[in-house]
Amino acid sequence: DYTTFGYKKSERIKKEESKKAKMPVGIWEKINGKLNSVNPNDWKIAVIEADKILDETLQKTGVEGNTEGERLQNIVGADVGSNLENVWNSHKIRNKIVHDSSFELTNDLARKAVRALEDASRELKT
Repeated sequence: DYTTFGYKKSERIKKEESKKAKMPVGIWEKINGKLNSVNPNDWKIAVIEADKILDETLQKTGVEGNTEGERLQNIVGADVGSNLENVWNSHKIRNKIVHDSSFELTNDLARKAVRALEDASRELKT
């Protein structure tokens, strides 16, 4: 067991650090960096990229389905913690970005979507 400033790290913190270690280095930092932009198009790209990573993760972990939507239908809430509804909402936001040119994405909504997609990707990798 290791410590930080004399305090033992909790199992939760260790688990979070372990999850982060399994993700490609820098990918989520780059995506989250786009959320700091003043350009709403960067926020849209961040959501699209985060959704793409989740879909790749679903495929790599063997979730059945021909499309991401089908794969999302085939996962169970336990696979992504209590995050399944947020993941679905985030995927729907991605679809609005891609298919509805009049859709206006707020930074807050983009941040929530990316967070849900990132959390789900990390959960599926553990």
